[in-house]
Amino acid sequence: MYRNFNNHQMRGHRSRKAKFTLYDKISMTVYLLLTGFITYKAIFDSCNDTTSAWLIGYSVGTPLFLYLANYHSLRNIRVYLIWLGFSIYHLVLYLRLIEIDCLILPRGNAASGLRFTILYLVLWQVLRLVHLKLTNIELVAPSRGGSFDFFDNRRINILDYLAFAIYMGLFIILNVFGVK
Repeated sequence: MYRNFNNHQMRGHRSRKAKFTLYDKISMTVYLLLTGFITYKAIFDSCNDTTSAWLIGYSVGTPLFLYLANYHSLRNIRVYLIWLGFSIYHLVLYLRLIEIDCLILPRGNAASGLRFTILYLVLWQVLRLVHLKLTNIELVAPSRGGSFDFFDNRRINILDYLAFAIYMGLFIILNVFGVK
């Protein structure tokens, strides 16, 4: 039995885990620092005029970053689990911030997007596994103006575009139409 998921190789009962790449280390460290900054700003400086803007940018930017720039890293199960940890922290932070009156905007709380990070990660994994099952190749994100993937150097297929449309459709429904 041999199957390569880019995060481990299995032959019989042995497995060898992939290490973090330099990109993984940098992106997770920068995101951890950004998360610390957002947490400090939201909890201790929540009534500042820019705090709501920072929270909205952070909660909207995270799913875009995950799909468009981090899809290759998320294939590594260890990286994926760390991002699931971030998403659980987002839920905890959201529950803490919904009680702060200064963050309430006309369309809801500025932190409401934080509760969906785990949903985006699970959806990405489901789309990836369906794509892998149907095509026997990894899911990639469509690149702007190009028909080849940057990381895998393969032509982007119709299922890649369909998965992207599903992900972005959910993103639009949750963020633009303001599911509260």
